[in-house]
Amino acid sequence: MAGVHEDFGEKIGGAKKDLWKDRGLYADDLEAMNEREAEKFVKKDNVWKKPDYAAMLEEGIPLGVVYFIKKARDGLNASPQYYRTDDTPEKRTARQKEYIKTVRELQTVLSDVRTVEDAVRAYDRFFR
Repeated sequence: MAGVHEDFGEKIGGAKKDLWKDRGLYADDLEAMNEREAEKFVKKDNVWKKPDYAAMLEEGIPLGVVYFIKKARDGLNASPQYYRTDDTPEKRTARQKEYIKTVRELQTVLSDVRTVEDAVRAYDRFFR
């Protein structure tokens, strides 16, 4: 009789994805991935988890500031954009690392934005 398969025991992790699932993907994590994994996992949502915008509003962050953060994040490509000249695995990996670093830089700049003044400073720092 075919039964339902149930996992048991303590999850010990070990999967590459488990290493960055909660903290987000860093450029150094690419070292442990093959080309196919990198193509699959180097995505904006894996690098910078989507913020909980409703929770930000509940914290008292003004709607316009939350909107600014959302639009800035939404303005990033969902995944790296490759050029025709990115024709080797090394060039594609370099483009993926550059993408991750850019997403992380914007995340860092926006992580402390809580007021309109903070948003203006972040805009000046990152977008000018």
